[in-house]
Amino acid sequence: MPAPSQGLTLLSPLDLPLRRGFSFVRSIAFRLLARRIRRVLEDWQSKSFVYLVYHPEGVRVLESLDPAVVAYDCVDDLVTQPHIASRPRLARALLASESRLIERADLVFATSPALAARLVRVNPRTHLITNVADFDHFSTLRPEPPGLKDIPRPRAAYAGALDPYKLDYSLIEGLLTDLPDLHLVLIGPACTAGPNPALNALESHPRVHHLGVVEYQALPGYLQAMDVLIMPYVLSDHTRHIFPLKTFEYLATGRPVVSSPLEALGPLGPAISLCDHRESWSLSIRRAIQKPEEGRESRQELARRNTWDERVSRIEALLETALTGGVSP
Repeated sequence: MPAPSQGLTLLSPLDLPLRRGFSFVRSIAFRLLARRIRRVLEDWQSKSFVYLVYHPEGVRVLESLDPAVVAYDCVDDLVTQPHIASRPRLARALLASESRLIERADLVFATSPALAARLVRVNPRTHLITNVADFDHFSTLRPEPPGLKDIPRPRAAYAGALDPYKLDYSLIEGLLTDLPDLHLVLIGPACTAGPNPALNALESHPRVHHLGVVEYQALPGYLQAMDVLIMPYVLSDHTRHIFPLKTFEYLATGRPVVSSPLEALGPLGPAISLCDHRESWSLSIRRAIQKPEEGRESRQELARRNTWDERVSRIEALLETALTGGVSP
């Protein structure tokens, strides 16, 4: 564990004992975590600290700590995920934890307009701060990965979790019919929340190539070797609240991007072709393949303005204001 003088101390809840099970058991687990945090704080000259929470269950630590500022970084509407929504007791517990956290937070960060609109009704100190990308990592040109040499062009790729509650597999099948020369490259885990029979069926298609998980360091080379990058999301209450992390990663490569019309992506047109039906998808992909350089500079410029440095700077400024007592809605 790095010493506090190095500026970072890591306490991973992944090794937290008793963290699964009944609510009272999880309460004990989070008290143990709070005790570990207090031990670290004892070595600091200043006892003032910011508690930045990523998951609503983190509110349990507040029972045993007294941070100067509490900030909730909300990146997803968790209870709309099927593996949570299908378990009413878990969904109710998660909603209760999030409600306590939102009310207690001095600051709330939301990654999509739909999330921000929901959260600001409870906490007026909610700020829309979307997901971003490491521009240099995804824009720096890389050689084509050897694993793609046997996949003919034109190629379209999706990179991310392949769960059927996220991806519109009927749309994907339709595109393979409408675009008989297109090869589809899928990058990512087959599932993160249960079985994926839709992917199992799709993998038998001769123009579908599921590469599995690709390491982050190698991912830009795969994306740059495509003719078009796609986000064929199913439209649902869950995806209405998302701002895909891959958005600016895609744009940073300069490759054309085609997506389902997610609410959060509306302001990014025309850098992204937003398609609400199968025919417009096919037309947009054909256009992207025929004119891959059209709009490249504007796509990359948009990604250049939305980096992790920019996001962190905004959060730091809000936290600094909160620490000095000047929080404003």
